[in-house]
Amino acid sequence: MDECGISGVIQTTEALSGIVESGGTIQGRLSAEGVLIGEVGFPKCQYPATYEGAYDVIPKARVMQTLATNDKYMEDDVRVHEIPYFEVSNEKGTTCYIANEL
Repeated sequence: MDECGISGVIQTTEALSGIVESGGTIQGRLSAEGVLIGEVGFPKCQYPATYEGAYDVIPKARVMQTLATNDKYMEDDVRVHEIPYFEVSNEKGTTCYIANEL
């Protein structure tokens, strides 16, 4: 069975016989003349919509980040980058910025 849910077996003897199963409608014509020749048209598979958003995520402080991937086909892996970290020093000391941009 393939990803569209189509499976089946067709056998030929003196007459064409067999079973083709599908969750949708199967249309076409088969003819047997010593060997099986012909065409069968299967309905197009209903694939989920493709995710169109970003695949790279940089963590942010105090901001919830969500990628709208539910029930979507993704063409690549999501890449979560390192948490940004910056230090700024002056005569009074050092200030660290974690998951914030300067």
